Amino acid sequence: MSEETQIKEETVEEKQECKPKKQKSHWWLVILAGILVLLLLVYGGFAFYFSQHYFWRTRIAGIDCGCMTVSDAEKLFQEKAREYSLTVCARGDVQETISAGEIALEYPVREQLEKIQKSQNPLLWIYGLFGGAEYAISESVIYDMDELQSRIAEMSIFSEENQEKPVSAGISAYSTQDKGYHIIEEIQGSELLPEAEEEIAEAFLQMQDSVDLDEKRLYLTPGRDAEDTMLVRLVDRLNSYTHSQITYQFGNDVVILDGDRIHEWLSVRGSNVYLDKIAVRTYVQELAEQHDTYYKEKEFITTAGVTKKLRSAFGWMIDVDAETEHLLEDLSNGAVVEREPEYKRRGEDFSENNIADSYVEIDLGHQHLYLYIEGELILETDFVSGCMATGNGTPAGIYDLEYRTKNVVLRGPTWESYVNFWMPFNGAVGMHDATWRKEFGGDIYLQHGSHGCVNLPYNMAKQIYSYVYAGMPVVCYY
Repeated sequence: MSEETQIKEETVEEKQECKPKKQKSHWWLVILAGILVLLLLVYGGFAFYFSQHYFWRTRIAGIDCGCMTVSDAEKLFQEKAREYSLTVCARGDVQETISAGEIALEYPVREQLEKIQKSQNPLLWIYGLFGGAEYAISESVIYDMDELQSRIAEMSIFSEENQEKPVSAGISAYSTQDKGYHIIEEIQGSELLPEAEEEIAEAFLQMQDSVDLDEKRLYLTPGRDAEDTMLVRLVDRLNSYTHSQITYQFGNDVVILDGDRIHEWLSVRGSNVYLDKIAVRTYVQELAEQHDTYYKEKEFITTAGVTKKLRSAFGWMIDVDAETEHLLEDLSNGAVVEREPEYKRRGEDFSENNIADSYVEIDLGHQHLYLYIEGELILETDFVSGCMATGNGTPAGIYDLEYRTKNVVLRGPTWESYVNFWMPFNGAVGMHDATWRKEFGGDIYLQHGSHGCVNLPYNMAKQIYSYVYAGMPVVCYY
């Protein structure tokens, strides 16, 4: 390459280096600016929209008001008010309702709704996309109080026929089947307390779904329920008495005293059970009247086979005082026993004359005595009884031997006698030896008898003394 040519090429390169460079295009900036403007317009549009609407997911008093205007939300709340009703639950599965329309109820919530809407900054609407907002409002209502009170008063649960008064638990009447008492459960009734109307009105004004009057304890309550401690104790005590059973044995005759009679003697006063002691004594006296034989006339068949009707100072006699105390103790303890009553006097058995097979038979008419032991004639002897001429005749009758003793001095107004064996059976009248007599039997007693006693030969008196015992029957007859 020639030098000239090389110089030309360098000159051309230098010229090229000195020429200015062409600038690149900025069209993407225009697009970006357009997008920003569009976004601002969209954001501003939403901001304008939410300046008159609630954000998304806005809930007021539990109602979804998202994207609603205040007017839309107000209509929703007014619809809720118009549709509202309160269910009143009463006893007996009774339900009644009060609706808003019945008392011209209104829901003045616009001012609160506007306040909530204004509290939401429309420029911050974007936050509504990422989380909801909950608002509470005062759900106060406008209503006619007179109409509300009138509607409540008209409810069937307040009608007079539905106001059943409560009845306290109590004690049943005596049951002959159970021989006792039981607790009658309380009746709750349906009489409402005056506060019930106020509670219903309050629940309505708070727009509650329902109100249960039983749960709110708005019913008049019984004074006592079936689990009342004092009531349970009273019934237990009554049954302790009436479950007693006293079986009295009068030979083959059986008398059962149980609750059917005992309950008549019981009374409840306050917190105590009382047993009528006078009635208990009256019952014992009835037993004595029915079963005492001590003073009743009795028939006796003599050794000679003659039937005698004799007055009696022998037989069974209930000790009313002692038996009353015994029975009171049994009843107090709830006893179930078989026993005989307490006796003051006792017979030998429960036959018609109560004499049985061991007795002393004194035939005053024939002045002859027989001693029977367990049906066997052990001995017989003559005797001298009370003097008929002086009015000291030995009284006829059936007696029991009071006791026996030895070596006694018997005294009268003008006399006294020593005896070895003394066996009284009728007060001061008894059997004894008479060592001063040489003869016995016959008609001695008519003019020269004793002062009333049965005079016996010494040996006979001694033998009789060895056999007899206190309570043994002594039969005297003419």
